[in-house]
Amino acid sequence: MANGPILALKYKDRRDVKMLSTAHSAKFVNTGKRNREREEIQKPECVHEYNQYMGAVDCSDQMVAYLSFRRRTLKWWKKAFFHILSLAILNSYILYKEHFLQVRAAIANRDDPRKKQQPMLHRKFRNLVVKQMISTSGYVNEATGRRASATAHTLTRLTGRHFLERIPPNNPGGRPPTRVCVVCGPAAPSDATSKRRSSFQCKQCRQTLCIEPCMELYHTMDDYVGAYKRRQEGNNTNNDTC
Repeated sequence: MANGPILALKYKDRRDVKMLSTAHSAKFVNTGKRNREREEIQKPECVHEYNQYMGAVDCSDQMVAYLSFRRRTLKWWKKAFFHILSLAILNSYILYKEHFLQVRAAIANRDDPRKKQQPMLHRKFRNLVVKQMISTSGYVNEATGRRASATAHTLTRLTGRHFLERIPPNNPGGRPPTRVCVVCGPAAPSDATSKRRSSFQCKQCRQTLCIEPCMELYHTMDDYVGAYKRRQEGNNTNNDTC
């Protein structure tokens, strides 16, 4: 049924398919497939084009539905908001996976422990996003008086843009202070008298870091202390075999 530019269509396939379109007519087109009697299978043009081009949308809806947090009690505009928010999180996860795989492909021929890593699961990614949103909301737990867990910083640490800067001096015109690096410091033995210190920090994270390799490990590895230890053990092994 058509009313001006609007086509309302009901088509019987395995189930009833109902569609509204302003870009199609009610004509049938060949799908390029045949039934058991070797006859051409025809479908309405809008149904055929939907099946041909909308697979990615169906996949996206399916991934959003797996971890949907919509509730029936929500008003319609809240449902729309949270659906758009879910789509934004899904799109960011897809971009994260693409970037992760590009980085892993770029280091495939290097002796780098990151090439054995797998991208985090969608559920874990969403949990990190939630923790990050909670950590920046300003909410204070009434029972403890503390802000949300510091683990929410992980998402920003692993995905954001980061740059080094000198640690600001305590006194104007003074020399930049040095502090224990958050990567190689904890990796050193507990009885070490001289842990590596640095006068640099991440401008975004405000964490003291050595230029190499701690800056890279801190912003690319979930367990950056363990990664530093493994790298040092590998270097020691190579030195022993030389």
